[in-house]
Amino acid sequence: MKKIFKNPFIWFLLGILAYLPYYLAFFPGILTPDSVWQTRQALGLVPLNSQHPVLHTLLIRLLVGAGQYLFGSVNAGVALYTAVQCVCLALINTYVLVVLRRNHLPAWTLVLLWLFFFLCPYCAEYAVTMWKDVLFSAALLMLSVYVWDTVRHDRKWNFGRNLVFILLSLAVCLLRTNGIGAWVLFVIAFLIARFRTAKHVLPGIAVTVAGVVCLSGPVSGALGVEKASPAEAVSIPLQQAAYTVIWDEADGYGPANPVSDEDYEAGKGRVSKEQYEILGELLDTEKIWSTYRPDLADPMKNLMNAGNGPVNLSAQPFRYLDVWLRIGLRNPQEYFDAWYSQTYGYYAPTVGTETSYVSEVQENDLGIVRVSLVPYGFLIFMYNVLNNFTRLYDMVWCPAFSFYVVAAAFLIALFRKIVRRFTGCRKNHDDA
Repeated sequence: MKKIFKNPFIWFLLGILAYLPYYLAFFPGILTPDSVWQTRQALGLVPLNSQHPVLHTLLIRLLVGAGQYLFGSVNAGVALYTAVQCVCLALINTYVLVVLRRNHLPAWTLVLLWLFFFLCPYCAEYAVTMWKDVLFSAALLMLSVYVWDTVRHDRKWNFGRNLVFILLSLAVCLLRTNGIGAWVLFVIAFLIARFRTAKHVLPGIAVTVAGVVCLSGPVSGALGVEKASPAEAVSIPLQQAAYTVIWDEADGYGPANPVSDEDYEAGKGRVSKEQYEILGELLDTEKIWSTYRPDLADPMKNLMNAGNGPVNLSAQPFRYLDVWLRIGLRNPQEYFDAWYSQTYGYYAPTVGTETSYVSEVQENDLGIVRVSLVPYGFLIFMYNVLNNFTRLYDMVWCPAFSFYVVAAAFLIALFRKIVRRFTGCRKNHDDA
């Protein structure tokens, strides 16, 4: 039994078996509207678009195309993609467990982690979901553990290690549109923590940056990738401006009845007539009241995408930056409230969690349909597992928890480092 526990291959096989019921129940996989749109791009029915990671879309093209070629249907292609994703996740999770065992993590902790990776219903459900965040999260986890293990044991950053670092870094940067931001923060923290040995990993960092620039520029241009709507990059500013408009309407003004220039100069109203005219070039300001949601930016982005807003923003970005700044300087409280309403769930531990799960195949014209390979009663059992887990999850979890765990771990590590440095210097001084 002890030998079995120490065998990583057994961990991997058991993990695959844990994913198998979800794979069979939700065969050929779970597809959201974004999944269907990416699949349409992958099949060449619409042009490639950078709103979702092109690397992920090309991966879908490779696997769905291969499945379609081998088995004659798009359904089979989706099933192949889902199977490969399950194997990749099982391999990465097993790698993490192996590294932690090598670093003398207690056996009971490894067991708990295995249970989380493979038996947690959310993790297993995501394993069979065609979603960019699944592979992005796995790549980021592996990169973090790989760098931590290398640094912990002062291993040399030779060619092989730099190559692994580059490949994982490229995956993190290219499997999510804002992945480059997460990677930059990760690298900055790493360089600060390991300043003395940073020179050994600088070549890997340089190659990663060059690779991202090349793949996002010339390669994407050669593939004919369309640029995503700029609305995706200004969701928070849109929310802030919209929230200010809501309050301006509540005060009796608003886009249909803007405050006069004289009254605006006298301190009345939140948005001037001129500013409404400029905002109207981006979106229909009279629909903001009925469309705005404080906790979700999509309605405002969709309202902007419904007109000529993306074209106008791309043509004159500084014009709209200026009006956003002027409205914000006059209404700082509204801007803060809008930002807080959009983000507070990540750092306010008292906020209740409202979670849900996706388990269906989005309606489509590609021939992708749900073909459950388990008895109906077992499928209902799977749904009950997910429903009950969701209720339990909402009772004990909030997104802010992970933020404070990471922050506490960082502060503890920093405190230990300071204490070790101080006590080490003091000991050396006493010895002298």
